[in-house]
Amino acid sequence: VARVAARCWGRRRLRAAAAAMRARWRDGARVALLSACLLAVHFERGFWVAATVAMVVEPGLGASLRNCALRLQGSVVGACFGFTALALTAQAEALPRDALLVT
Repeated sequence: VARVAARCWGRRRLRAAAAAMRARWRDGARVALLSACLLAVHFERGFWVAATVAMVVEPGLGASLRNCALRLQGSVVGACFGFTALALTAQAEALPRDALLVT
């Protein structure tokens, strides 16, 4: 009985590992296809798009959407921080008036 249970447990682990490996192959194929499309249309700095897809894509849709939302949130916070630092350190004449939202 113990040998049968051990074999079943081992098979379950192999199936889970195989499913994870298939998901990684699919993710790699998506990134490769995206990279090929970006190279075909000569998209400037397209490697950032492929890098984002590689970081955000997860085997499940929920995890991918969560990663996408977190990445978007981080980009917005970083842009606000960078603009604030620029506005505080740069001379007022160097910045366009529209950038400071001053009318």
